[in-house]
Amino acid sequence: ASGSRWTDHAPRCRAGGRARFIGQVGDDPTGRWLTEALEAVGADVAVRWRGRSGTIVVLVEPSGERTMLADRAACTELDDPDPAWLDDVHTLHIPYYSLVGEPLATTTRTLAGWAHERGIRVSVDAPPHPSETVREKPYTPAEVAVNVGVAVSAPGSAIGGPRIWVQPK
Repeated sequence: ASGSRWTDHAPRCRAGGRARFIGQVGDDPTGRWLTEALEAVGADVAVRWRGRSGTIVVLVEPSGERTMLADRAACTELDDPDPAWLDDVHTLHIPYYSLVGEPLATTTRTLAGWAHERGIRVSVDAPPHPSETVREKPYTPAEVAVNVGVAVSAPGSAIGGPRIWVQPK
């Protein structure tokens, strides 16, 4: 789960629901802290510790507009996926940025393919720019999550097929 998606899942775990984080964090104090924070709310983690943890700086304008400066670091290096990561999973949610950059993009496509073969629902965040499409990927998500800005700038979306739901800014 991405940061924004995790804010949806943490309350679910606290209320007795289940969530699993699949990813790679740095083999450093920040990576351990992130993993421990997920486990503390009851999430299952399928984590690899390698390299260094990434950082994101979020600049917020008085209007509420956000600009994010991201150093994804170790997370983009996740490779060699394990089919067991999908055991007992109902829905695989894919942050759009997991489809950008190698080897993470290949790992993500592999997991999505395995999920499809097992009948696991796949959801994916919409691209940040309406000109991009998730339809080009080698699977069809059941859901596409978009933020208000994308939904407004691309009504009727070119994504086609999956159920589209709008998440507030």
